[in-house]
Amino acid sequence: MFRVQLSAALAAFLCASTLAPAPAGAAPRDFAMGVSVGSPMGLSLLQNVGETEAIQAAVEIGVQNPFTLQSDYLWKIRWPQAFEEQYGKAWMYYGGGVRYEYGERELSFAGPFRYSESWRLALRAPAGVQYYLPKVPFDAFAEVAPMLALYPASLPDLTFALGFRFNL
Repeated sequence: MFRVQLSAALAAFLCASTLAPAPAGAAPRDFAMGVSVGSPMGLSLLQNVGETEAIQAAVEIGVQNPFTLQSDYLWKIRWPQAFEEQYGKAWMYYGGGVRYEYGERELSFAGPFRYSESWRLALRAPAGVQYYLPKVPFDAFAEVAPMLALYPASLPDLTFALGFRFNL
């Protein structure tokens, strides 16, 4: 019973931190919603906290896994060779976060590569690239995230994701 309560509390915290209102100084189009393919395969959310920081979350329900929820805090760095503004903006990012999985999950090309029939809690260290398309409110991203499962066993794992988001 304690595990179910802990799982519910963690899921509520992750959702609340992702859907929290933007800071007062945040510029328009700092919130984005879209899809990711890989792991997880589903809804992807991004809230820019400032020019170089963001909170990212993803949810998967019943596609490859019964339920997956993850949230990360990201630090972004401008692409080393700056694009001219007409070609959009590119960022590299890295960060840390958590991932919660519940239910029997499948092994896939994008991870997770460990099989489980119950729930799992893991720490993540995502790194990736993000490209804001010029003159349209879309961004595309690709990331890889090494993970360390904390429960039920301490095991390393890895996930990949590709996606795009509509910037609101």
